[in-house]
Amino acid sequence: MMQVNLPNKSNKDALKEYSQLLWESIPDVDICLHWSVKNQKRKTAEETHRSFVSDVSNPSAGVKSILVVSGSVSSPSLDSITCLKKLANSGQAHAEIGVAFNPYFPDERERGREQQRFKDKLSTGRISHVWLQFGSDVALLTEGLKFLDSLRSLSPSPFQVFGSFFVPSKKFLAQVCFPAPWTCGSSMT
Repeated sequence: MMQVNLPNKSNKDALKEYSQLLWESIPDVDICLHWSVKNQKRKTAEETHRSFVSDVSNPSAGVKSILVVSGSVSSPSLDSITCLKKLANSGQAHAEIGVAFNPYFPDERERGREQQRFKDKLSTGRISHVWLQFGSDVALLTEGLKFLDSLRSLSPSPFQVFGSFFVPSKKFLAQVCFPAPWTCGSSMT
């Protein structure tokens, strides 16, 4: 079994076509399709919500899970939380759903906001896995993992936690620092 993450970095990404091509080339592939609210945004919030519910309820061949992220959308009426709430209210069966969680915000208020957003996502009852933002602050990672662990028993269903490990190159760090990480709501330590 091969597992592949299929990121959604642009509103021009043909995600269904990409996943179909992957599945035809590698029939036993397990695809985690990333669904960015920012990049999948339609004319209205309601149209975006309908598109999300449709995409996760009828995933392309090979798509076993979908990671929903807000991107840099900063509207309380249109983000990953509102999409998850619409999915919960639809009552439709769907692919496994993952969400992002960033334990690395240096400011305690920002970490608290991120933790509350995660609780809001979890309260929809649709989350099967969590993807951690990468970073290097071991104390903040430990705090974040303890937070997630404390919520597992409260979750309607257990969730898995995925993280990444790598040593960034100078080129990577230069790319992350321009534009500055805080312009897209990320924090990297």
